[in-house]
Amino acid sequence: TRSAVAAAQKLGGEVHVLVLGAEGAAAAAKRPGVAKVLVAKGDSMALAEPVAALLISLAPGYDALLAPGSAAGKNVLPRV
Repeated sequence: TRSAVAAAQKLGGEVHVLVLGAEGAAAAAKRPGVAKVLVAKGDSMALAEPVAALLISLAPGYDALLAPGSAAGKNVLPRV
């Protein structure tokens, strides 16, 4: 996640972080360069399809979407 935030900062503009579940939101908000933290709660956020649908709904408001190189990031982003 740190690397994704750093890459987003290099693109310029505000960096917003989407956190799946409430835990981690406070830590994400403390990261240097993070302007806004979005939190998605619910059991369905553990599945790639609902997360991809959420990202698709948010995408028009952003120039770029980045994800960590984790298994979750590699599972969700191709679906967007």
